[in-house]
Order: sequence, then C-alpha cells, then structure tokens
Amino acid sequence: MPCAFTHHNDRDELRQIQQSFSASPKFLYFYLSIKIELDRLYPGAELDLYSCCSGNGTYWFMSKRFEYVELNEVGLAYEGEFDAEQFTKAFAMFLDVSNIFPSPILFVGEKMLVDEMEKFLQNRPHNFSGSAHPTLVFYMTEAQMEAVKNVELPQLPDGYEIDVEAAVQNLIVLLQSDSSEDVDDYDESDDDEEETWAEDAVIQGSFTFAMECGPHIDVQVWSADPLKDSETITSHWRHAKKGDIEETRTKLTCLPSSCIRYQGKPVAFEMMSQSGSLNHLFVVEEHRRKGLGQIVELDLSQKAIRFGLKVCKYVEPFNKSLIDSTTRSPYWTRAKQDNGDDLINVYYVLRFE
Repeated sequence: MPCAFTHHNDRDELRQIQQSFSASPKFLYFYLSIKIELDRLYPGAELDLYSCCSGNGTYWFMSKRFEYVELNEVGLAYEGEFDAEQFTKAFAMFLDVSNIFPSPILFVGEKMLVDEMEKFLQNRPHNFSGSAHPTLVFYMTEAQMEAVKNVELPQLPDGYEIDVEAAVQNLIVLLQSDSSEDVDDYDESDDDEEETWAEDAVIQGSFTFAMECGPHIDVQVWSADPLKDSETITSHWRHAKKGDIEETRTKLTCLPSSCIRYQGKPVAFEMMSQSGSLNHLFVVEEHRRKGLGQIVELDLSQKAIRFGLKVCKYVEPFNKSLIDSTTRSPYWTRAKQDNGDDLINVYYVLRFE
C-alpha cells in the first residue's frame, strides 16, 4: 500500500498539527516540542516534522537537533490503526530524507514503536549499541492545572528558600535595551561588587544568545542561576553526557526552573527539558525527607503553567517512591492506553560502533 509521505514545514500548518495533538497525553512530546519551536522558546534547536498516511494509520516522525549535545532526538508516534509493516516502510522513508545517521540518536516514543524501530535497524548493515529507558507518563488535566495554578506552596523548613535571584532583574533591564550599544555602555561598577550571572553573560559575550530568549523571559519563572548552578545541577543527573552543562545552562536561561537553596547553595531543584516536560527532579541526600521535592515540583508546575505549557513528566520505573506519590497526588493523572494499561514512553539511546 503506497504511503503519502509529507514534510510539514509551513508554520500555520505546524500550528494546526500542534493543536490536533493537544487532547491526547500520548502526543504531549510532539505537542510541546512543536510549541517550543513555533514560539521560539529555545534557541539553538532545529525541528523537522514528517508524517506518512498509510491504510488506516498515520505515522509521525520528528527530528530535533541541539546546539551543544551530540545526541539528536527523533520522536515517534502514530494515529489510527497501527500496522507494523506500514510503520517500518514509513520509518525507512523518514531515514532516507532526514539524514540523521550516523550521529548518536535519542529515540522517543511508545514502547511498541521503539521496539519496531529497533528490529528494523538490527536488519540493516550497521553495528550499533542501544539502551532503552522506559518511563511512565504523568500529566495534568486542564482542571488539575487550574487547581495547581491557585494553590499556595507549603512553607519551607527554617533555613531554606526559593528565590528569584536579583540577577534576573538585571538581565530583564539588559534585555529591554534597544541595541547592543546599550550593552557596550553597561558599567558593572554601578551594581554590587558580587557579580551576577546577568553580568557574566554580558562579559562572556553571550548577550546575543540571551536576547533570543528575551521576549519570553518572565521574572516569575526562574529560581536557578544559569551560570552558577548549571554545573551543579548537571552533576546530579544520571543521564548526563558531553555538552549537557552548556545545554543545562540554556534550559535554565530560556525555560522555567525551580531551585531551593540552603545557605546559598542549591539543594533541591527541577528544570524543564528541551521538549517542555518537567525534568531532573533531585534533592541532595542530606536534605531529603523534608518535603523539598514536592515543593520544588509544585513551584515549577506553576511556573510552567504561567509560561503557557501543558504540564507533564516521564518517570522511570525504578523510582517507585516518586511513582507512588505522583499516582496518589490529586494534581497528577497517570496516562493510560485504550486497554487500561499504563502508557509507556521509551527513551532509546542509539550509538553507532
């Protein structure tokens, strides 16, 4: 059966496709990725979207490339009736036009699709290694987001604080300048002696990059410091790879984050992924069992909602305590398939040998 293969690169069409994905949790990865692309929320990223209509199914493929990390992303999804043979044909056509090999790739999609992708690649003349990381999908309904938006954060224990650094205010002033001449005239002696990360950004010549995020920056959606905290936050991420410190800095600069500090140091934090999901919730060991993780996640969820994003997260099965607490929470919904089974989204890292 012939496949109608299409590259979707018209912005109006992409917006229509994005809205068509808004109702189903299994399309959240696609929905948020397209929104971030169209709204230019994340500089240094490129997105291409393809579809193949065949029989009673439509197969979707999304390639994403980032500035700092060598690991490109490929999203897999389908609508309608799934046919493994038709999916394989569509995937082969995607490979022909996307030129994603031989770079390392992170495939993201339902387990069934990732399994078929892996079988297809095993029959091709390439040596590769792959590691699969299945996740459970949690999301907030519109009603849950409305409830979260209005809830008051629990009180922090003594000595802890969630703060929006004064540096953010400094960056806002810089971003509102009309030209780069304003940057040249900037006199850091006018402020306190302690360098802010906004000043660092100017000194290091990254003002142009910051300007790309400027129209979307909101003083209320930050609490992590991109330059000072990015290395610490990345060091606690079990999936960290080459280039991720710089990528973390970009995430903290352009997307919402939440960070609880103790004696000025980050001890509990969470940020957004490049695909718009809540990502990398972590509490330093000696500060656990104090409710900090719950507060950070609630704070970041509120910021994501104000930022115009749907709220979702992907949790690996080994994290049983987080799965249990999220399942019990009135603010989260555990995504299910039509047959009632959990929706499993797999992150599959492929590297050629």
